[in-house]
Amino acid sequence: MVGSRTASFVVLLLANLAAPARGEEPPAPVELTIPQAAARQTPGGPPLHEGRFAIVSGIVSAPAIRILNYAHLGIHDGGGRGFTIESSFETLRPFVAGDEVRAEGTIGHRAGLPVLQANKVSKTGHASAAPPVRIRPSDAVSPRYLGLLVTTEGRVVEAGANTGGEYLLIGDSANPLKIFLPLTTHGADGGLIRYENGDKVQVTGLASQYCPLPPFDRMYQIVVPSADSVVLLERGWLMPPYLVAVLAVSVAVIFGFWWIRERKLSEQRLAMRALNQLGEEVLSASSPADILDKLSAEVPALMRVTDVHLYIYRPATRSLERIAGRRVESANVPLDAPEGTLAGAVVASFRNRTLLVVPDTSRSPLFRASCGEPLPRAVMLVPMLAQNDPMGVLALCHGQSVRNFNQDEQASAQHFGNQVAVSLKLLEQRTIREQLFRSEKLAATGQLISGIVDQLEAPLDSIMTLAGRTLSRPADTETKRLLAAIASEARRASEIVSRLMSFARAEKVEAKPVEINSLLSNLMDFLAGKWKAGGIQVTNRLSAEPIYVLGFQGQLEQVFLNLFVHAEQAMAGAEQREMYISASLLARRVLIAISYTGPESALRRNPFAETQPGDAGELGLGVCRGIIQSHSGEMRFVRSSATTSRFEVELPVVPAQAAPAASAVRSAKRWTVLVLEPDQAAQRQLLVELSAKGARVIPVSRAEDAVNLVERTRFDVFFCAAHPTGSNWLEIFERVRPHIGAFVLLTDGLDADLAGVFQAGDGQVLRKPIDEGELGRLIAAIEARSEQSAAR
Repeated sequence: MVGSRTASFVVLLLANLAAPARGEEPPAPVELTIPQAAARQTPGGPPLHEGRFAIVSGIVSAPAIRILNYAHLGIHDGGGRGFTIESSFETLRPFVAGDEVRAEGTIGHRAGLPVLQANKVSKTGHASAAPPVRIRPSDAVSPRYLGLLVTTEGRVVEAGANTGGEYLLIGDSANPLKIFLPLTTHGADGGLIRYENGDKVQVTGLASQYCPLPPFDRMYQIVVPSADSVVLLERGWLMPPYLVAVLAVSVAVIFGFWWIRERKLSEQRLAMRALNQLGEEVLSASSPADILDKLSAEVPALMRVTDVHLYIYRPATRSLERIAGRRVESANVPLDAPEGTLAGAVVASFRNRTLLVVPDTSRSPLFRASCGEPLPRAVMLVPMLAQNDPMGVLALCHGQSVRNFNQDEQASAQHFGNQVAVSLKLLEQRTIREQLFRSEKLAATGQLISGIVDQLEAPLDSIMTLAGRTLSRPADTETKRLLAAIASEARRASEIVSRLMSFARAEKVEAKPVEINSLLSNLMDFLAGKWKAGGIQVTNRLSAEPIYVLGFQGQLEQVFLNLFVHAEQAMAGAEQREMYISASLLARRVLIAISYTGPESALRRNPFAETQPGDAGELGLGVCRGIIQSHSGEMRFVRSSATTSRFEVELPVVPAQAAPAASAVRSAKRWTVLVLEPDQAAQRQLLVELSAKGARVIPVSRAEDAVNLVERTRFDVFFCAAHPTGSNWLEIFERVRPHIGAFVLLTDGLDADLAGVFQAGDGQVLRKPIDEGELGRLIAAIEARSEQSAAR
């Protein structure tokens, strides 16, 4: 500080010496208001106008206080803003509180305190003296009240002395306020060191600061002219009476909390023992629905929750299936469920294998109220692990009040969730054994049928051949009609035998395109006579256009035949028997719906949970679902109304030209593509389209992740959203341009300004929603440009 002041003095001296040589007048003083004079260059920095010759006017806050070889006089502007004038004590002593003064001098600072180093101070009037500003000790530890006469009170934390005078520290011991008495007359009762820790005092003095080293944002103090400015209000007690009362109350409260805690722990121990017993009972459950029924009956009372949900991981569909319960229907939760929902939190718990506890969903960043989904107030999500293999998630939800789950409850819930996972693992192994048994049974049945068919094929062929030869000979009309009927029935019997063989034999060929409408139509024709005899009215709502799926025709025929038979059995006893069969395209998937009517008692049951082998053909609906899942599809049972239910089968479709044309749409080169798109729907669409063309696609949602990947890996094409999360597309384009083959900007509409950006041909624009034809043309253009670059 001394060095800076010396440098400023030398600069001013040289300027004053040089001014006459140039024939210039010394600079005129600048009129500054008190807030302007007290302003700093930066918070905690030197004065804004340091070194300037200025005039400052104000009202005296209190008489001047002598500090070593100088004195400070506080002034204010009448609006609550103060400032300090520094000069000799003889110059400032004549002024009293309320005097209106005008001071000329240089703006500087005294150990961080902005001051006017006055060489002239004059009185311009007098006003009534303002009372001291009453503040708290913590309020004085700031530049707000510098230069004002303030009064405060607090407990003494420390008393002592230094080379400049005596001091007290009052207020908060962590951030106390310093009361400073310079080396002057101590007063009638002596100095400040007469006070002891714990004494309560009232202090009236000038708010100031003494901070020798920058930054000047600390070491605030109140300077008092004498010890009489510090008044003792209350002596400190060794142990005040109120403290004794507080200690007594504290002991009573601690004892009460201990008693309540012990009671809760006792109840919790009983609940945990009951929960362990329930975990052993769950091991003997026969199905996931049976497990959920046991949990719903016991867990709410044991864990003090209102609802229990069970989510089981299905690898075939890469989703979490929510098991149907008393209050909810079964549903599939995809592993890319949106964040902010209960489904998204369930997926996060499953992916990270981490127990998640949310005492209040309305205040948690994991949930967003704007999602429109009814959320429980509190939830604990428990990942179910069997030998470190995630089986699903157990969700414990609590109604409409906040619920805190302690550490013991969390540990017990995790242990119980692992027991449920072991039970699910046992069910899975049991299902596999049953499927193996059925497969062996089907293989044996197939061998038996194969032997029978081998014996039937020759007689049927002979009947058709003989009937055809006889028809070629002359005969009367009635004979020809009978022979034609014999040939027709023999042909029909041969078709039935061939169909029976396709059901019995295990297919050992590769998957190939299957036209789903013709498959369903053939099965309907096969069962038409039986349905007509049973009084079942069938409505065919199949699409007229061919729809192809990739799979095994025999297996698909078995699945749909079993579904038809189950629907037929469910309609038994109903007055009105109607069945509706439809197939419709949804994006790149086909939805086959088999709706049927029936008694309410029959439709209320979940056929997947209750169907046993033999109820709907030898396969059973559980095996049918497994076959559909092996075809990358899904099978659902939905109750449309009290008297109507339906099966829904969803399968991915392939183009009509299927396998022969599949290679035609693939790029000649297997690209590596990076897709930066926060919109999950657009991201999935690009993933499907580009994967179908043979590209390796890496989708990301954040700009930072995309840039990091580009810096480590070479990408042929970079698809970037126009509004990526965490950056803008132009910055990303500039950063990744040297590292990628082509850049494609995904926009919500055509933007004319983008044409100018990509005039050099180093970028392309693709509008959303993405059209397959547009995407194909864009890829062709990128390939052509790549080939031209390679040729050059």
